[in-house]
Amino acid sequence: LGLALDTSEVGVWEYNIDTDTLVWDDRMNDLYGQPKDGKSRTYHHWRDALHPADHKQAQADFADAIKSRGRYVSEYRVRLADGTERHIRSIGNCYRDRDGSSRIVGVNWDVTADVLIKQDLERAKALTEARNAELLAATARIEHTSLHDALTRLPNRRYLDRILEERAARCAES
Repeated sequence: LGLALDTSEVGVWEYNIDTDTLVWDDRMNDLYGQPKDGKSRTYHHWRDALHPADHKQAQADFADAIKSRGRYVSEYRVRLADGTERHIRSIGNCYRDRDGSSRIVGVNWDVTADVLIKQDLERAKALTEARNAELLAATARIEHTSLHDALTRLPNRRYLDRILEERAARCAES
């Protein structure tokens, strides 16, 4: 299990809802910029690391899991002491321990690279769509220019030839 966790770079945590005790493994401490000292953490260690823009949603996701004693799924950013931002995906599940206490056990992992790739793809898609729209507009302008007189903007001989061809084809089909 240890080898699998090291390879996956997934951090494991357990939160005792009744005592507000949060236990993080070394990978969790790395993810949140905490020392690998084996000490217990509290909800505040997690909350204080949250990016200000994600505070409300991340806390609501966690509170909903505790309230329903169900599954916890959330994605948010954390801001480390050095200003580094990480995108974290977190999944957990509530359970009742043998001693009767309510707990959540879960995993977190850094999805920053995935989020950045997705953002790059979305920007590239938007740029491609904008260029495609420009190309369609340019094509329409070129076609209009080829079928109309530049000075009067009236249809020209080429336009008349096209209309006559279309009408003749329709008549031939009838």
